[in-house]
Amino acid sequence: MKVNKGFMYLILLMICLGVMGMSFGQSSSLSSTRNAIKTYKEKIIELRLQKQTLNTQKTLLLEYSLENQLLNYTAQVATYLSLDINENDVWKRAFATLEDFQNKADDELVNLAGSYSMILQYL
Repeated sequence: MKVNKGFMYLILLMICLGVMGMSFGQSSSLSSTRNAIKTYKEKIIELRLQKQTLNTQKTLLLEYSLENQLLNYTAQVATYLSLDINENDVWKRAFATLEDFQNKADDELVNLAGSYSMILQYL
């Protein structure tokens, strides 16, 4: 759904005018309100950029943490355990061991199985 920015600014302006007890006829106050809205908009954009930078730094710092390694290993084991093959109405593991899975795994198969196992895990 696409939102018309002009409409959103009009709504924001109407809210500001209503909160400040002003009417549309007060043009001098209207320009100061527009300046205040512009200032807040710039601050919001700056804060969003700071948040993105902090999230990136956090991800890089936690990349080799014990918690992150444990989550990755758990996801890998869950994916390995979810890969079974039906041969003559008997279900068998697609890979004999976890090491076989890690060394011989097909990327497309791993991505698909990983997606399904994570969906099941977090439902």
